[in-house]
Amino acid sequence: MTNFGIQPGLGRKRKKPERDMIDEMLAEEENEDLSNQKRAKTEEGSDRLIENTKRREMKEQNSGKEKVQNTEISRKTGKLIVKVYEVLDKNSFDHFRKVMKKVNKKVYTHADSIINDILIAFFNSSIGVADLNSEISPVEVPLYLDRKDLSTQLAMYMPRDIRPKYKEMLSNFYTKYESHHKNARSAVKRQAKTKPKEIKNKIDEIAKRRADIKKMKKKEEIDKMMMRKIAENTEDSKGDEPEPENDIFCMVCYKNDNLYVAKCGHYACKVCWDSWLERYLECPKCRNRTRKNQIVPQSQEDVFKK
Repeated sequence: MTNFGIQPGLGRKRKKPERDMIDEMLAEEENEDLSNQKRAKTEEGSDRLIENTKRREMKEQNSGKEKVQNTEISRKTGKLIVKVYEVLDKNSFDHFRKVMKKVNKKVYTHADSIINDILIAFFNSSIGVADLNSEISPVEVPLYLDRKDLSTQLAMYMPRDIRPKYKEMLSNFYTKYESHHKNARSAVKRQAKTKPKEIKNKIDEIAKRRADIKKMKKKEEIDKMMMRKIAENTEDSKGDEPEPENDIFCMVCYKNDNLYVAKCGHYACKVCWDSWLERYLECPKCRNRTRKNQIVPQSQEDVFKK
């Protein structure tokens, strides 16, 4: 057989065995499955990360609101405790602090226990005195009105299910106390007379403040409106020829009656001059220094020409 210079095995591509091709296809499929699994895990992880981030943000927002609320509550509580400290003696105040600790830790399970401890701290009395049918007389204490007010305010710190009975028993105690002690009864009557006046004075003061604020806002609006009109008038008059004397008008409201002239030669009606010069000691148009005693009626404008 003639050899044309082609070596055996060269110039012809050798076919891969069929088993090798199957193994390669299986390996490719396996790699593709692995990459798909990785991609799915990555997407799942990113979704979980986004969800966790949202939860964290929501938690931070809620915790921020709770902090603000807790701060407000702690301020109110702090003010109340200071007032109680000023009214009660040392032993009574120490007893009051123990009561409030028990309230915060939710130690009390019955209203009677809380009411009894509060009456001991504020009035040196027990819950038996609060019973209107009881013959036990309450002990007289100093600063009764202050003690009454503070013990009433404490209702807001009591558990919800205890509050109604707490208020009822305290009301019974106040009634009994005031019926037994003339000084307390007189003090309550005086308070009933003076309190409406104090409330009325506060309401009047608030109403006056609101009226002042409205006046200030209205004045600011008028000033802004005048400034806009002056600015528009100035822009419109730029490049215009001097107007005839009989066409003179107010540079603010454009009226031509009751006109006054300033030393700078600009005109405005008396109302606009007065309103403007109350706030600004200058001409609205040219900004030259101007006062109320430096404006004269239009008929006397020759004064400035002398």
